[in-house]
Order: sequence, then C-alpha cells, then structure tokens
Amino acid sequence: ADLFDRLDTENFEFVLGRLVEAREVLEAVQRGTAWIDPLYEEVRTALFAAVRQVHVPYESLRESAKTDYAAAMNDCSSVFVLNYDLIAYWSHMARLAETKMVDFMFDGEHFDPGNTDVWSGYTEILYPHGGLHLWQDVRTGVAGKYRYGSGNILEQAEAGLSASGTRAPLLVSGGNATEKMSLIQQSALLAFAYQRLVANTAPTVILGVSLQETDSHIADAIAANMRSSHVAVGVHVGSMDADALDAERERYRVALRGDGNGSRVKRADIQFFDSSTHPLGSPTMRC
Repeated sequence: ADLFDRLDTENFEFVLGRLVEAREVLEAVQRGTAWIDPLYEEVRTALFAAVRQVHVPYESLRESAKTDYAAAMNDCSSVFVLNYDLIAYWSHMARLAETKMVDFMFDGEHFDPGNTDVWSGYTEILYPHGGLHLWQDVRTGVAGKYRYGSGNILEQAEAGLSASGTRAPLLVSGGNATEKMSLIQQSALLAFAYQRLVANTAPTVILGVSLQETDSHIADAIAANMRSSHVAVGVHVGSMDADALDAERERYRVALRGDGNGSRVKRADIQFFDSSTHPLGSPTMRC
C-alpha cells in the first residue's frame, strides 16, 4: 500500500513495472535484490484478489448477454481475449450446443501442444494473457482450465492460488511488455496463443484494448502479418471532442507501426468506429 501511495497510482501493472526496473538497477550496481521478488509476488497476488473481488458474479450475467457474446465470437475465425475476466469463457461454455468454438482444451481440462488442429468452420478462442479460469502446474509446466460446471470458478481459482499444491494461476500481470513476453514464453499454452496472433492475416477488429506501451508486444503481434489486410479499431467515444478523437486515432496508428522490421499495418488500412456500435460494446451488454 505504501508503494502504491508513493508512486501515486492505482495501476497494478505500473507498480509491477517499477519493481522490475528496481531489480534491474540494483543488479546493475551489485546490490541485493532478494526482497524484491517476494514483494513482486505480493502485488501479483493482490492483483488477482482485486480482480476476484470486483468480478461480476455468474448469477448477475444475464442469459441474453451470454447468448449475444457467444454469437459475436462465433462470427469470427479467431478471438483473442486479453483481459482476465470470465465473461468470454462463461459465454462460450453456456452456448456450446449452439456455437462452433474451441479453446484447445480438447479433453475438457488440459492443453496438449501436440493437439492443436481445428476443425473447419470452428472459431478459435485464445487467451494470450491467461485468464482467471486457467492454471499451470509449476512443476510439470502442464496448463489447463478449471472445469465449467464443477463449482464456482472464481472460488476454484482463489483456492488454487492459496493451496499448497503445484497449480498456480495462469495470469500475465507483468509491468511492461518485456516482462509480459517473458511470462508468455514460460507457458506453452500462452506462447501458442501469442504465436497464433502473430500468424493472423485475416481482417481484424480491435475492441476494448488500448494498446498502451505496456501492451506493445500485442500491437507488434497484430502488425506482424497485417501489411496487406485491414484493421478496424473500436474507440470508446463517450464525450471526447474532435481533437481528442483525432489524438486517439493517431495513437493507435503509431502503436500499430510494428516492430521496425518491416512489419506494420498501413495507415490507410486502419479504420475506426464507435465501439458502442459493436455487439460486444453495446450498452445492452451491461450487467
């Protein structure tokens, strides 16, 4: 709490980023860093607890919202979920009989890197930053998910965090893009999801993702193979005036410039729209 106060922020990832930088500085001047890692883990744990505390309860998520969410995902070839919440997962699982979507847990619980073929006509659902329903065995590296319908997933995930077993929550909560990429590469499931995003060449919609500097790895992945395709960016217009909208559009254009190795989305191929006009951004989706 003192650290958050001193840095004058409520952003967990900002604090995590400063701790990463502090470790690097101390290592450079050959000073002890043993105290940093436990504090870093405390902040990550607090982030998980905060998400757990504010997450919408399952019973508050209307059936119509799950139906609309699943239908919107089902219309895509691939969906990359970058937040930690369970809305996409709940909607997917609640509409299995009506949709054609896969999350690569083909046995219902575990991810097998050797079994990633997708049937024609199915939508891929991927979580490059992990999720509240995902776990990884710290001993074996095996990743999986808490089963939908086998109890409250939020309670299962919280119990998994505090248990003495070897399963740990699979959440990418690093403070900057470099730290996040390091965490992604430590998980076969997340690395697979990220590479799927890098390989994407289909016209792409970006919704609810700000692409700030802390997510530059995501922007680079989107730009990697999109030089001859189109990107549509949903902007939360709200009360923004014309100048603010122009600045926001330009910020996205800069973010999608790519990694400097010739990978970039052409400015003319980036379109913008009011996010409230998208099925998932509609005010009717609010709980």
